[in-house]
Amino acid sequence: MRYIALILMSLFSFLSFASRDALDVAGVWETQHKGTYVSITTNALGHPVTGKILFSDKERATIGTQVLSNFQKDGRKWSVTLYSIERDKDYEGQIYRKGDILNIDVSVFFISKHIEWTEKSKADVEQARFEASNNRSSKLPE
Repeated sequence: MRYIALILMSLFSFLSFASRDALDVAGVWETQHKGTYVSITTNALGHPVTGKILFSDKERATIGTQVLSNFQKDGRKWSVTLYSIERDKDYEGQIYRKGDILNIDVSVFFISKHIEWTEKSKADVEQARFEASNNRSSKLPE
């Protein structure tokens, strides 16, 4: 009986982890542009609703800029609108989680691009925020 209970507990923990992999994209992510962090928040049902810049050490990345929107469940992925700050343009894409990596696939005509963002813990975020504020203040004219 102990073995059956142990097997069932292992199976349920594996299934809950597996379901988290693809669709649970909420959290804080460091973008492919190291030093820029995006927070993906959810609604009351747990569905992602927005991805906004939490902070960045880049001058063009304004805090609060919405870079992910229009989340629509698409099988084991989310279809989203991705805003590119560099190009000042929206792109359609799909996102899904694989462990601590947020995979973003964007296609424009015949060109496809795969981007990976890394999930960050609260401690990582606070350390990065501290470093970003020091970097920005050291660049200010005296």
